[in-house]
Amino acid sequence: EKMIVAMKLRPESVYLTSLFKCRPPSGQRIDNELHRHCEEHLKQQFRLLQATHIVAMGEHAARALARSESPLHTLRRQTFEWEGRQVFCTHHPRDLLTQPTKKKEAWEDLQSVMRSLGTP
Repeated sequence: EKMIVAMKLRPESVYLTSLFKCRPPSGQRIDNELHRHCEEHLKQQFRLLQATHIVAMGEHAARALARSESPLHTLRRQTFEWEGRQVFCTHHPRDLLTQPTKKKEAWEDLQSVMRSLGTP
């Protein structure tokens, strides 16, 4: 939340959601196939919100929206398009809590989003 405020965005103007609308059966791998099952619901959410930018947080979300099997450290430095929206990739908030050294990288990623939004 502090990073959202630092981006000069109001927290109430930011929509946070889970990429996966359902959890796989116990032991099943979370993968892009699971995303495909939930994708229509996600598309509808973003149509209703009229979102122009998406920040995929974590490797599962990044891979699904980028339609890639590349690791997060590769996807972070690229911009993708998903359903006509710009997608930026960064670390999952849980990772920032357990590995605080990644906060600097996440802030760099969010600065890319700010530049795209035209925010100083």
